[in-house]
Amino acid sequence: MNQGSLIRERPDALGTEPVGRLLRRACTQTTMSVGVYGIYALTNAWFVFLNSIGAGVLAAVANRLLIAAAGPLALAAYALCTRIGTFATMPQTGIAQGLQVVAGYNAGLGATGRVDRAISLALRTTLLYGAAICLLLLAVAHPLVDAFTTDPALRAHAVTALHLLAPTYLLVGVGPLVASSFQAQGRPGPAYVISAGGIACVRIPVLLVSSRFGAAGVPAGFPVAEAIVAALVLLVRHRRASVGGPVGLPCRAPPAPPRGGQEEEP
Repeated sequence: MNQGSLIRERPDALGTEPVGRLLRRACTQTTMSVGVYGIYALTNAWFVFLNSIGAGVLAAVANRLLIAAAGPLALAAYALCTRIGTFATMPQTGIAQGLQVVAGYNAGLGATGRVDRAISLALRTTLLYGAAICLLLLAVAHPLVDAFTTDPALRAHAVTALHLLAPTYLLVGVGPLVASSFQAQGRPGPAYVISAGGIACVRIPVLLVSSRFGAAGVPAGFPVAEAIVAALVLLVRHRRASVGGPVGLPCRAPPAPPRGGQEEEP
């Protein structure tokens, strides 16, 4: 009987076995646990780091395009709208982070059905919230802008920009949510592709094209870019689900039927 089996069957062994053996075993297990958590923390920090860099590059590109298209006033209006957008997207960020906890726990248990159910519920919730906040911003754009500025010219630009940006929040939570589901299930690669690839391959090119249509083209490009990103992400999820596995988890073949067509007894 090894040390672990002895302690499981006889808890009093903690008070009778040699202290050196107990410490060696406990410290080894603790070190391994800390190491595993360190790998997870490093991976998660790298994911957050890349996502932050991508968001910063996107903001820098948008700012430069706005200045080139309409000058500092358009940039100020966009900055005002981003303040409102920060509060608007907070619930969607919370949904993505909450999904990461639930999906990660159930993925560890091998409960693939519960993982898929959690992702589906989170997607529905973030889309419903996105639709609600989009309609709300369109309806109350004027009083929201008035709460941040009293300058007439800036107010006019900001209201127009907010009307153009409002549809962005309908789908802006889809990409981060699916990326979080991959991250929670131990697959950081697809999460990096969604986060960094969505910015480099979709959002920035769309803004470069939309900026050719003047000052209004830059904010109008954001909802177009988010629609493309969401469509690609949902397509990947749909194709993954159609072959029998939730996003981020390897597909498991269904169990073979019992021989003779009879059910096995438990």
